[in-house]
Order: sequence, then C-alpha cells, then structure tokens
Amino acid sequence: MPLTGPRNTVERKPRERQFPVAQNADIHQGGLVVLDGGLAKPGRSAAGLACVGIAVAGVRNTGADGAAVVNVRSGCFRFENDATTPVTYADVGAEVFLVDDETVSSDGTGRSPAGICFDLDELGVWVTVG
Repeated sequence: MPLTGPRNTVERKPRERQFPVAQNADIHQGGLVVLDGGLAKPGRSAAGLACVGIAVAGVRNTGADGAAVVNVRSGCFRFENDATTPVTYADVGAEVFLVDDETVSSDGTGRSPAGICFDLDELGVWVTVG
C-alpha cells in the first residue's frame, strides 16, 4: 500500500554482514568469501559464485552446513594480480574475476566476478567487493 504520510525508514549501512559457513570450509581472515548455494566458502575459480567481501576473521567449520558463521566486510581492498592473465589499467572500472581467495584475473572464462577493478599499484589490484 502506498504511503499516505511520512515514514521513518531504518537505514543499514552495507559494510559488514554475516553468512552461514559450508561444512568443512576453511575461510582465512582477509580472504575473499563467496556464497555457493547460500553458504560461505573461500573464493575460488568457478562459475556461478557470488563474491560477498572479505572475511573479518578466520573461520573453520568442522560441523554441519551453517554450524559456523563468518563476518564479511565489503569495501575496496588490494589483492594479488594473476600472473597468467593479469589485470591491467585497461580493466579499471570493469569486472575482475576470482582465481582463489587472494588472487584476481582479467579472464572471466569459467570464473565468477570478484568485483570491480578500482586501481592498480606495484603490489596488486584494488578491487571494490561486496
């Protein structure tokens, strides 16, 4: 039903979220985190994953799916540049793709997006994730 007067709309800043972790997943602090079937796992080279950010702290789930949770932060972070298909300045503003939980590539063949390339420096690729 449409508003007929003012509404006190609650705001949530999209910086940190929490996700259930897949069984036997070992997610490292600072590593890229993906959702695979609604469960958090370390970033990896595969299609159909949703990269949601980086792990605030490491989590190892030795129980059933969802027995542990991981806090994930979105933002702009530096990652390793893939040596085989590196990200270049031509990729700034474009999607870059997951190689693993710390490496991104310009090649999206069979890979899921990690985020948007923000910048590059001599140490790696700055990617806006989550």
